[in-house]
Order: sequence, then structure tokens, then C-alpha cells
Amino acid sequence: MKTVIQPEITQKELNKISKYCAEVEKNGYMPWNTIRQSHTFGQGQEITSRLSDRTYHLYSRGERQLFVLLEAMPYVTDIKEQYPLPINETLELASELSIKHPGAYKERQNHDGVIPAKTMTSDLIVTFNLPTGEEKIVVYSFKYANALNYKANPRTAKRTWDKLKLERTFWEQQGFKWVLMTEQCYSSTYIYNLEYLRECFEHPELLDISDDFYQLFIQTFCQFKKDYATLTLKQILAKVSDELDIPIYQAQALFQKSAYYKELKVDLYQKIEIFRPLTMNPVEVDYAA
Repeated sequence: MKTVIQPEITQKELNKISKYCAEVEKNGYMPWNTIRQSHTFGQGQEITSRLSDRTYHLYSRGERQLFVLLEAMPYVTDIKEQYPLPINETLELASELSIKHPGAYKERQNHDGVIPAKTMTSDLIVTFNLPTGEEKIVVYSFKYANALNYKANPRTAKRTWDKLKLERTFWEQQGFKWVLMTEQCYSSTYIYNLEYLRECFEHPELLDISDDFYQLFIQTFCQFKKDYATLTLKQILAKVSDELDIPIYQAQALFQKSAYYKELKVDLYQKIEIFRPLTMNPVEVDYAA
């Protein structure tokens, strides 16, 4: 097997790692790089999660879609994005696999011809707290399908697959499940609906009601939807608003929350449009599958 000359760890990278670890210890988790520090060419996305008040930094629109999908999955309690891997270990593994480790190849002139090694990251680290009490961590990486297509760009695809193999092998050796996702792995309509439904978490004051009133809202909505099946969603919300004496924008927020958590059996594979009738789905569907 051909020996691959690997980049080298520089003092600059070690300083960055030390500074990062100190900041995480002091302030809690933060991504290794923010979208302002990355070369995303307008693809970068910032999003605040219902799981925390932290702003998440995602490198592409596709990565955001995956984040929205994972955030809505049952039992998810935490997501960490752009998670750094230990550079000593990934460099050693790269040598074992004869894969060139990621490096700052354009900076070699600043380091006497030595290529500085770059810290690798994983896109999303997701923690599940299962009903059994078990905590499960799954690592997700996102790539657009075209980036993995050898026919479209053989050289780029090979390099992408090599880096994915390096990342996957690292996590498997740690005993964690690693999953590769593309935009073809989920329904764009489903993500569109989740984006709309999760807007309610931006207005927690509208969701601050008693459990009894929340259940009353769900019952009232279902009854009006049954009695007036051809009305638009906005018209149904207006009736619920009048019946329960709440503002229509609060009725919408409660609808979004109950549909997001599947307490209202909405068909999330049909676009939810405020000026069209809502499609319900009486059959329980595991949307996270």
C-alpha cells in the first residue's frame, strides 16, 4: 500500500484547540467553526433550536434540513454541530487507512513548506434519551448526493468519500453509530412543514397555557375540522379562536405545536398552507423512520 505523506500539526492549530477547549469549559458547547469562519459561499445557516437557546451554525441549506428533521425526532435531547475530532487520533488513523488527512494546503508557504493539519469535524452529534432510560448518541454527516457521485466529478467524489471513510472509521472505533445522509433521504415537503410548525417555539409566551386548556384546544380544533372539513386552515383557526376566546395568532401557535408533536394527526407529507384545507392523517405514522 502506498505511503501517504500526512500534513503536520502546527503550534497555531494547537493554540486554537487550547483556546476552544477553554471556552467550552467556561461557556458550554460551541461549534468548532461558525459559518462566518467557514467558506460556505452564502450557504451558511443560523438557527435557534427548541432544545436550547443557543444559535446553531450549519454549513449548508441541506445541513439545516437535516438539523430540522433530527430536532423533531422523538427522544432527541441534544444536538451538537461542527463537533471537533481529536487531531492526533484522526492523523494516526489517516496514516493507517492511507488517506490524506485534511490540511491547509494553501498555507504551506507560511510554514516552511509544511502542510498544516486541520482539525476534522462531524456535522451533527445527536443525543437520544430512550424510554428505557438508555442514552444513545448517533453521529450524522450530511453531503449533497451530487458530491458523492463519481460520474459527476470523479476526483472530488473520491476525496469526499475518503474523508467520510476516515470520519466513519473514527466513530465506529469509539463505539458510536455513524450515519451518512443526503437530501434524497427525506421528503422536502416534510421538512417544509416542520420549518413552518417549529416557528411556534419562537413565541413561548403564546404556548404558556395550562395542560387542560391545551387539551381543550386540540379537542376543539379536531371537532371544527370534522364539522367543516372543506374550510381552509385559517378559517378553522378563526373558529377555534372565537370559541376559546384567544387571538388567532395564538390559535395558530397552538396548532403548530400540537402538529409538531403529532398530537394533532396532520399529514406532514402534504404541504400545510394557511389558505388551503388541512389534510389530516388518522393513521399513526412514524415520521422519524
